[in-house]
Amino acid sequence: MKIKMKTTRISAVILLIAMIAASAMFYSCDKDEGDDVLGTGATSFKLEITNKAGDTKTYTIKTDEKTLEDALLKVELTKDTGLITTLDGITVD
Repeated sequence: MKIKMKTTRISAVILLIAMIAASAMFYSCDKDEGDDVLGTGATSFKLEITNKAGDTKTYTIKTDEKTLEDALLKVELTKDTGLITTLDGITVD
């Protein structure tokens, strides 16, 4: 009887530890550490821009806009030219 009770407790502790670890993993995946967060809204996406020198900048953009172009215009990462040719001051060539 004592062995069965110990086994049950050990199983419960192992399950609790696994649940805490899974919760911590999901919490850390949702954070935008190191990213510049731009805008507000229910939808978010990451945008990574790499220049010719290989320097990379990552943005998390939050928006309620329906299109990518509208979202980028709203957070002022591009100008309204009809075709996105410049992002964050870097011109596509």
